[in-house]
Amino acid sequence: MILILIFIQIFLAVSVLTVPQLLAQKGVGAKTYWRSMKFIPVALIVWVASFLFSISLADDNFDTLYFIFFSLTSAIFPILTQSIFRAYRSDFSVLGPTAAELANSPQHLNLPNRINTIIRKIAKLNWILFFLTLAFVSTSIWLFQSQPRLSLTFLLGPPLLSLVGLIITYRITMFRLKADPSSEHLDMLTQEVKDCSETLGLPVPKAYVMPSMTTVPYNCFAHPKGLYISDLMLQDFSPTERRFIILHELAHIKLGHIKVRQRALLAYVLAVAVIASITLTLGDQFPGKILVLACGIILSATGYVLYAKKIFPQQEFEADAEAIRSLNDLSAAKSSLSRVVVNSAFPRLMELDMPSHPSLSRRFSSMTQVMADQNQANVP
Repeated sequence: MILILIFIQIFLAVSVLTVPQLLAQKGVGAKTYWRSMKFIPVALIVWVASFLFSISLADDNFDTLYFIFFSLTSAIFPILTQSIFRAYRSDFSVLGPTAAELANSPQHLNLPNRINTIIRKIAKLNWILFFLTLAFVSTSIWLFQSQPRLSLTFLLGPPLLSLVGLIITYRITMFRLKADPSSEHLDMLTQEVKDCSETLGLPVPKAYVMPSMTTVPYNCFAHPKGLYISDLMLQDFSPTERRFIILHELAHIKLGHIKVRQRALLAYVLAVAVIASITLTLGDQFPGKILVLACGIILSATGYVLYAKKIFPQQEFEADAEAIRSLNDLSAAKSSLSRVVVNSAFPRLMELDMPSHPSLSRRFSSMTQVMADQNQANVP
């Protein structure tokens, strides 16, 4: 069984390192490439599953050589995966979503150049990821002599950190690839995003026009490298209403809200993984093992929801306040939010305080107070 697990690890590592290179060498398009990259998160999930299975096999006579192999691959695998994703994400920003970029860029990737890019990305890898990986592996080695099963649980850390990051990267990339490069509103949106970014003192992200969904016709979100807005919002909203929406989304970036949400999600994933793996270290003679696992997962989920209910609505108030101070038009702000809510999939729920967003009436009251305070401050 140990040999089978080692074979699985080698197969996954070789696949992650070679498949992207082969696809790039064949000159596939950006969309085909990124759709094919779905196998990387799947490979990481299988990787984590093999860890959990290894924990169930571990005992006092656990193979030391196999443990050393697991430690090394645990540290190396996510680093190489992150570097590959970052390298190809930067390359495909050249292939880009616009017709002009496609016309002026190569239609395939050069294999030696990509290897050099990967090496450079490894050198520039986020130091936080490196030190976290080192901490997880060092702790697991320290525990191995006394608690073989428990030591393996710490090796779950690097793959899980990588898995969360890759899923977020993949989702953002697929949104970019769905964007309409020929939209007649793209130039207008690009200028509006530039103006709003300069108002807030932010680097200008790239603008993307997305096709509207039936359930959510008006949608807009942003991350530091891009702002995505639905085509119907560009058509139906007035310039002032659009400006408030764009300012609101960019305010989340300025105030660091996106990083807070990512860390909360990562903490929840790691908590569930640690609870599950530590539960597996309990012997079969422990009668309440399943109950401990269930209670741990429920408590972790409850903690995440309570944290979200406390922090996330406050982030919406802060982003509204930042946007309304810059816009200085309360009626346009209220109108834009009302149109988004009325045309959402569940408009009635928007009048309730949700874990992610406060009610519309509370947001209106908050913005009104912000405007009143600003007007009072401007009175000589």
